[in-house]
Amino acid sequence: MARPVEPRGGGLTSRILLGLVVLVVIWIVVDSVFGMVVSLVRGALLIALFGIVAWVVLVGRPGGRD
Repeated sequence: MARPVEPRGGGLTSRILLGLVVLVVIWIVVDSVFGMVVSLVRGALLIALFGIVAWVVLVGRPGGRD
């Protein structure tokens, strides 16, 4: 009969390496999500600025025509 395979318990070095890899992957994901949110906010602010300028140009300043 074949001998049962003993589970390999990773050494301290492999656990530290795995932890570093997991931290780097989490850092990349968080950085990507944060960058996407910042770019969406910047885009919304730019569209709002264009809307305000268009309103002032087409309608005029508030209280300008009485």
